[in-house]
Amino acid sequence: MVRFQEQQDRRTGLRLVAALDAGTPDTKDGKEVIEISVCYRMGGTNGWSGAAEPRGVYLHINPVRIGVAATSGLEMRMTEISGAVRTSGMRAFVAPLPRRNDARLRRVAAVLEGEVEMLARLWVLDTPAGVERLGELARYASQTLAVA
Repeated sequence: MVRFQEQQDRRTGLRLVAALDAGTPDTKDGKEVIEISVCYRMGGTNGWSGAAEPRGVYLHINPVRIGVAATSGLEMRMTEISGAVRTSGMRAFVAPLPRRNDARLRRVAAVLEGEVEMLARLWVLDTPAGVERLGELARYASQTLAVA
């Protein structure tokens, strides 16, 4: 089973990330992985669409290419912003949260941990079904938070 790893983000604090091999062949640009993360977002106006977004817990899925910089030898993490869901990824709102609460983020990650691997594989094989499953998991996690 794939487990979420804790990372600290400068602005929003705790971010729980699970990275799985996308199963695509390695290229000169590196290896593709699918990152699924649970994090807190402060809400406000979306810089791309201009829409108002709620403050709270979000579930993200992003394809990321991990390569090595030719000049420095340092690891590079690249994401594509193309507008295509398969290559750019997406996020789903899980639950409102007035302020960051690491215990709640960990609870959401614990609820979703068993589903992460299946979601990543579905994303690679059938992206529209992966989008639908992402929404289902966000709703499921939201109900779990409401009960607790």
